[in-house]
Amino acid sequence: SVTLEGHTAMVITLTFAKRSLRFVSGSKDGTVRVWKRSDGSWDHVVCNARQHIVPDRDPKEQIDVLVAQWSCNEAQVLASCSDTSIRMWNTAGQLLQTFLGHDDEVYLVQEDPLITD
Repeated sequence: SVTLEGHTAMVITLTFAKRSLRFVSGSKDGTVRVWKRSDGSWDHVVCNARQHIVPDRDPKEQIDVLVAQWSCNEAQVLASCSDTSIRMWNTAGQLLQTFLGHDDEVYLVQEDPLITD
């Protein structure tokens, strides 16, 4: 049995990579963690949604990660957040883009089944 430590609140979502020993987890602590098996242990990179406040939102609002998902090529991580945004990071934890436009929370982020890189 292995216990991984990193999140400071309940984990809501977990998605395994299809091509490697990696997975992403998303939590009520406002972070996505990219976990990778390396030299017999699990290392992780933190993607922090609370560091990037969406315009016109209260900066004191607690942002939870609702869904975390790999991109089709597993080079990026997508996360829907409780502030109605969808964010995309690279696997090193750098925020690449924030998608806005939803009026409510998004509970499904899924790869395009027609893309077969």
